[in-house]
Amino acid sequence: MGNPNMNLGFIGVGNMGGAMCRNLISDGHRLVVCDTDPQAVERCTERGAEAAATPGAVAGQAEIVFTSLPKPTDVEQVVWGDGGLHEASREGLILVEMSTNLPSFARDLAARLTERGMAVLDVPIMGSPAQVENRETSVVVGGDAQVFARVEPLLGACFRNVFHVGGHGAGLTVKLINNLLNYCNLGIAKEVLSLAAGAGIVPELLFPVLQTRGWDEPFWKYVAEKVEQGGYDSSHTMDLTLFKTSSSGLTGKSLAMALEMGDELDVPLQFGNLLIKLMRQANSNAPAETS
Repeated sequence: MGNPNMNLGFIGVGNMGGAMCRNLISDGHRLVVCDTDPQAVERCTERGAEAAATPGAVAGQAEIVFTSLPKPTDVEQVVWGDGGLHEASREGLILVEMSTNLPSFARDLAARLTERGMAVLDVPIMGSPAQVENRETSVVVGGDAQVFARVEPLLGACFRNVFHVGGHGAGLTVKLINNLLNYCNLGIAKEVLSLAAGAGIVPELLFPVLQTRGWDEPFWKYVAEKVEQGGYDSSHTMDLTLFKTSSSGLTGKSLAMALEMGDELDVPLQFGNLLIKLMRQANSNAPAETS
C-alpha cells in the first residue's frame, strides 16, 4: 500500500487518472483532485477525495502530485498557466507526470521545474483504464533514482509491474517503443487476416495454428476479440478495426509520437512510417459513422 496516509494530489482524473486516483484513495491516502470535468471530479470526491479549483491549489496541499492529461499543451497549461503548479512550486515537491508525450518534452519540463526546486518523473501507463482500475498493468519510469525510490511504493501498490528504466524521458521512450511494436504487429496481423480471408481460411481456424508457432497468445487473443467484436473488411489494404481501442476511435497519437521521436534521434522508422501512411489513407476512405 506504500507509505500510509500521504497527502497526494491528482490533476486529470478522467479515464486513466481517475482509475488510479480511486485506487490511491482506497489505499488510505488523502487525495486532492482537479479536473475540467466536474463529473470526473465527483467520481473521486464520492470516494473521499477533496476538490481543488486550480492545479496550484492541489500542489499547495500535496507532497506528491500526479498528472494524467491528454496533450502536451494541457501539461503546459497545468504547470505554467494561471493557477498552475508553478505557483506552489517548492523544494521537495514531486510531480509524477503520467501523460503520453515526447521524451524531449519530459526532459525540458524536468529541467525547468528543477530550477524551482521540484522533482519530476515521467511515468506513462502501459494499459487500459480497466486494467488500471484492477491493478493489472504496468508503468515505466524515467527520472532520478532517489526520487523514484520515494514514489515506488505508491506505484507498486497500484500497478502489477513498475520498471525504472533511466533518466528523464526514458519512461516515455520505452512506452513509445512498446506502442510502435504493437502497432506494427497489428498492421501485419491485418495483412495476415486479409490473406487468409482471400484463401477462404476463417480466423477461428487460423488463430490456434499461429499460437502453436511461437506467436504471442495474448496478442492473438486480442486480435481475435477485435475481429469478433467488429469484424474486418478483407477488401481493404488497411482496415481500421484492429486499431480501435475505444469508442473514441483510433489511438494513433502515440504512433505518431514514436515516429517523431525517431526523427529527433535521426533513426529511420520505415515500417512505422509506412503503417501510419496506410492508416491515414484508410481513415480518409472510411465511411462516416452514423449515430
